Amino acid sequence: MLYSSFYVVSSAARAQFLKNPEKKVVSLNPLLTSYRILQRPTSTHDTVPLELGNPDEVPGHKSGFLAAMLSLAIPGLGEYYVGESMWRGMIFTGIEAGLWIEMFHYQSLYNNKQNAFYAYSDQHFCVAKYGGHIDTVLSSDSVAPSVHVLSCDWRTVSRDDWNSINRGEASMDSLSNTHSDLGDWNHRLINPNDDLQQYYEEISKYDQFLSGWDALTTYNTASFMRADAQNQAGIANDFLFGIFLNHVLSAIDAALLARDHNSALRVHGDILSHSNSHGEMGFIPTAKIEYRF
Repeated sequence: MLYSSFYVVSSAARAQFLKNPEKKVVSLNPLLTSYRILQRPTSTHDTVPLELGNPDEVPGHKSGFLAAMLSLAIPGLGEYYVGESMWRGMIFTGIEAGLWIEMFHYQSLYNNKQNAFYAYSDQHFCVAKYGGHIDTVLSSDSVAPSVHVLSCDWRTVSRDDWNSINRGEASMDSLSNTHSDLGDWNHRLINPNDDLQQYYEEISKYDQFLSGWDALTTYNTASFMRADAQNQAGIANDFLFGIFLNHVLSAIDAALLARDHNSALRVHGDILSHSNSHGEMGFIPTAKIEYRF
């Protein structure tokens, strides 16, 4: 441990000039002229750089704005454009691919579960039964029946008949002000031709529509199926947000990478493998500071 600490300090203290086709570079770590393996260990105390690629080999000024825009469009593309630490771009690109795969997976689950929920609701909820219940309650309170729906399938209900359901619901709402046992009737059954998703959500969410179901158990099952489908949609939306965030973070990273590339003062990290006197391999973190002038 003492030798490792001494090595890091002594390596950082030494200086030499490296060849550069554009600028002269002062390096404070002579072993790190390249990220490629420079030498084979000749003794138990030799060290070998582990990282690949050499940032000194990437010439020219890089536009931070262009790098950011490229990564904003496709995460990782800006890092590839700068040409340094491309493993960072590979990470963003890999994350992007994974996020899209997971988003499509959960979106597919949502579609399948939603379709199953719709089919189940059509099988167990009857529009005519719901309308008939409204008429029965209104008739018992000396209110003339006003709902004219004969079919359980909402696809065969005319718009006029659907409007009669909403008028009946309005009458029930007024009646519930003086008859607390009727419950809450402040919802209006949405015509599926206007909003399909809202129709199925209503009939499986509010107790007002219980009278249209063939049993309480089927109503509860439909409620669970709806919540399960919406949960899959929520997860898919979370992955969609992750995709957006990945684009932004990659754009910021690419811009910073371009700024570092263009900077006169640069710091690079490395990890060296080191064999001690017992023949055991260890790792030594080191840093290289360069100044171009």
